[in-house]
Amino acid sequence: KVFFCLCVIMGNEATTESQQAKENIANATNKAKSHSSMTSDTDIKSYFNTKFPVVISQEVFDIRGEVTQIRRYFHTHPELKFKETNTANNIEAYLKDLGIETKTKVAETGVVGLLKGDNDGPCIALRADMDALPIQEIKTEENEKFISENEGRMHACGHDAHLAILCGAAKILSSLKHLLHGSVKFVFQP
Repeated sequence: KVFFCLCVIMGNEATTESQQAKENIANATNKAKSHSSMTSDTDIKSYFNTKFPVVISQEVFDIRGEVTQIRRYFHTHPELKFKETNTANNIEAYLKDLGIETKTKVAETGVVGLLKGDNDGPCIALRADMDALPIQEIKTEENEKFISENEGRMHACGHDAHLAILCGAAKILSSLKHLLHGSVKFVFQP
């Protein structure tokens, strides 16, 4: 549920946001901050414009800004397939800071993090691609603050958002390690 919710929240940031989406995000974030520990069901349903139940932990809203900054960093520093050394180094450092075991140089430049829960159980994997495309990014008003700094390379495919979402999931799940029954592998694929 956490990973899905991060995908949905980041989806609004990864594309040009409509004014309504911006208002929904601001309203949900402001209302979330005003509640002591949980965003109301009404706020969440309003954010997603749905009548169906949506369950999102407060932690997802709490790290939205951090996940956005991670996405913008990777968007600014895209690397082509099997050349993602800066990306891999940053992901490894981020996971290690969360107390997650890491294995690097998987399939050349990949990173795999392993979070072991405090309780026995199965292992699941969450995956994100890391590579950018050999495309020149065109500067616009929306991207001028985080446009690609690497000539002829850009994250035109959303992998920067995938990286950020998986980092956000790792952060939240590592804080819930004591509740996990099993392990989670975070696979960052070149």
